[in-house]
Amino acid sequence: EFLSFMVDNQQTECNPCTIYRGEPVPNYWGSHDYPDRYFDNGRWGPPYALVQGGLVNSKFNTVQQDNHRPQILKRGMVAWAGGNSIHFFIALADHPE
Repeated sequence: EFLSFMVDNQQTECNPCTIYRGEPVPNYWGSHDYPDRYFDNGRWGPPYALVQGGLVNSKFNTVQQDNHRPQILKRGMVAWAGGNSIHFFIALADHPE
C-alpha cells in the first residue's frame, strides 16, 4: 500500500520522494542450489528483490542516520542505501545476506 501511494503521488503529496529502481524477487531467491552470495549468480541476486528511491527532490543532500542495523532485513522493511545517503530501498523479500 505504501509503495502504491508513493508511486501514485510522486508529483503531489510525496513530491520529495522519487522511485527509480525496481528489481523483482527471482524464483531462486535463497535457494541452496546457488552459492551463498549476492553477486555473480548467487542465491541473493541479481536481481536484488527491492524497490529503490530517494529524497532527490528535497532540500537534503544527506540524512542523519542511527547505527541500528537489523541482523536480517525482512520483507517490507525500509533501509537507507549506504552511508548518510538520501537514497533508500524497500525489501521485497527477506535479506539475510
